[in-house]
Amino acid sequence: IVRPHEGGYYPFREDITDVVHFGGENTSSVRVDAARSEGWIHEGAGIYRHVWLTKMDPLHLGKWESYVRSTLSGNSASLALGTVVRNDGSQAEEARVTWQILDAEGNQVTTAEAAAQSVPADDEVEFTADAKLPEAKLWSVDEPNLYTAIVKGESGGVARDAERVQFGVRTATFDANKGFSLNGKSLKIQGTCNHQDHAGVGAALPDRLQWFRLGV
Repeated sequence: IVRPHEGGYYPFREDITDVVHFGGENTSSVRVDAARSEGWIHEGAGIYRHVWLTKMDPLHLGKWESYVRSTLSGNSASLALGTVVRNDGSQAEEARVTWQILDAEGNQVTTAEAAAQSVPADDEVEFTADAKLPEAKLWSVDEPNLYTAIVKGESGGVARDAERVQFGVRTATFDANKGFSLNGKSLKIQGTCNHQDHAGVGAALPDRLQWFRLGV
């Protein structure tokens, strides 16, 4: 089977369940063909980003669907939590989603749970919840405090899928006269003009080289 995908600048995924030989040997081949089009500069071709082969339960969290949105109020923060549960099975399943919020030291600071819902076969359902984060530590450039949300999808009392989402609590505003402010304080944003190549490695830049660029 051939599953074409056009474009190399955004992530994508393919479900290969229907062609996998379970219990036997499988060979997966990925080919890049840049002959049809090219970008505004010479970019070369090839696979130079991370690739994963992911195994998951038929009832699982949607890819790139979990989020945490924070609203600051005094010293505490309100968290709007959400995700999507996908059912690739042949029968509807009753599912529920829980969130466990941890601080930077791994201590639990709050939890939340969405109401249970039935997820039809070959369909998906959105789950949302709210939580309060007391005495929230703000994220800033000088103090990059991060929290972790452990999102867990369950059915019949059994965890079927889970993931970790890191997030920071902060306020960000833009003003035509004052510029950008982070947590109520003016901040000058500095960036880089980063071309997709480097001496010695071409377009296949490893992560550690990107970190090197930011550090010099």
